[in-house]
Amino acid sequence: MADGEYDQTDREIACLIPDCIAAEARQTGIMLGDELPSTIELLAGWLPYQTDWPADQSAWSTAMLREPKTAARPAPPPSVERALRQIEKNPSYTALLALQKALQRACLARGKLHPSYIARLDEWVVRTDVYLANMGDEAAGRRCATHALTLLAQGHQQQPIRFGLLEAAFTNAGMPARHIAGLIRRAALMLDLRSRAGTTSSSMREWLDRYHSARPVSDAAVIEHFMHDDDLLIPDPPAEPELVVIPAMRKKPRSDSPAYAFYDIAAKALPLVRFTGDLGAVSRDLCARWPWAASAIETILMDLVGTDWIRLRPTLLLGPPGTGKSSLAMALARALGLEPTLYSAAGNSDGSFAGTNAQWSTARGSVSLQAVLRALAANPAVVIDEIEKSGTSRHNGNLQDALVPMLEPATSRSILDTGIELPVDISQVSYLATANGLAGITSPLLDRFRVLTIPAPGPEHLPVVAKQIVADLRRERNSDTTWMPDLDGEELDLVREHWAGGSMRAVRRMIETIVAGREAFAARH
Repeated sequence: MADGEYDQTDREIACLIPDCIAAEARQTGIMLGDELPSTIELLAGWLPYQTDWPADQSAWSTAMLREPKTAARPAPPPSVERALRQIEKNPSYTALLALQKALQRACLARGKLHPSYIARLDEWVVRTDVYLANMGDEAAGRRCATHALTLLAQGHQQQPIRFGLLEAAFTNAGMPARHIAGLIRRAALMLDLRSRAGTTSSSMREWLDRYHSARPVSDAAVIEHFMHDDDLLIPDPPAEPELVVIPAMRKKPRSDSPAYAFYDIAAKALPLVRFTGDLGAVSRDLCARWPWAASAIETILMDLVGTDWIRLRPTLLLGPPGTGKSSLAMALARALGLEPTLYSAAGNSDGSFAGTNAQWSTARGSVSLQAVLRALAANPAVVIDEIEKSGTSRHNGNLQDALVPMLEPATSRSILDTGIELPVDISQVSYLATANGLAGITSPLLDRFRVLTIPAPGPEHLPVVAKQIVADLRRERNSDTTWMPDLDGEELDLVREHWAGGSMRAVRRMIETIVAGREAFAARH
């Protein structure tokens, strides 16, 4: 290509290429674990250390704790240091929230601190928000958009970083990635238009008249198109994800056939439910209600980070009786917008979980397919309670053998449903199971579950446990807080004297006795 064929854009690209090559080399080093990315690089969308967010959090915390202390940059406040050590040891959403709160308290005293120390704390605040945003915290994502715009206004970054910050500002503010390039291009065109044609109708008409006299009319139509604000920022609505669960049926089944109930959804694409809320808010709410299970809650919710729709890994909640495992599983599914189906495995001694053949009087579709029908969605949740108590005899099949192929994505995409005698796609169904122990669970099934331990609540959790039990009693008795208030201090002390932690069922019995005593006292007065 001759020199005369290059224009101003080519010359600008030539100036950008060395920075882009240097940025790519640095990103490669970060992904290989040679060095940590800076906070600005992470904010600009670069991958984390070793492409692993928990590893990045741990390595960064270690680096900050070992950073040389100077008069301008003394050791961080004890609360910040404790949070950093917790992240170094076990990165988690809870640990990041603790660091965020500690940093907020530390920043309140910024008037007494050295400017470089303040800048360091501010950088830690930004990095914490980046970590939280990548764990699904929408509020942190919006703060990241603000951080990115603030840094852009300050300048001094290389062009690849500046573009990454601009992209981060748009995406964290909710702009779909596929619309960003067009938006930037049109926004740049609007700026050029204002500088060349002015900002008033008269000046723009004058410019357009001059343009018409010098250029083809067809080119002017392009300018007119971009002058309409309505065309600038309206993105196309994204296509909703769908999945055909049941293939077409040759004819409508008889009304006494198990397949009859599923005829209306056969060959139809059912929606795959997306989570569109604030994952951080869901985590905070569930952890406030089940604080002893915070680690398990955070692990399960991490399955949603970066996904287009909801599908949780097959998970077994393991813990002593009365620790709230079943109620937690149901509440978690509902909080995500899934319709949960509760299946009690205790005493189940056959393979009816996978459906019952039409030759039996109790013929029906599988539990998973019934859950799909109930939710009218391709990705409901099935909660299997006390799975270790199901029978393991293979005389008429058993639940555990029936469940194994359902937990494998490869086989569950086309698995024969015995009830309707058709291959169905239940690969997007989420399975949560509970067990008091591992004895009684077959090895093939256990291999396919992620096992999360739910410890028993301790005496420090009594206020939360009592509040939850009283709320359950209100729902069961169709009452409200006026007629059934939470336990007062004396009532809590009375329960505390007889409960040192463990099963919540014992607490429920005591609270039922207290509520009955209240009602008896009210009846006499």
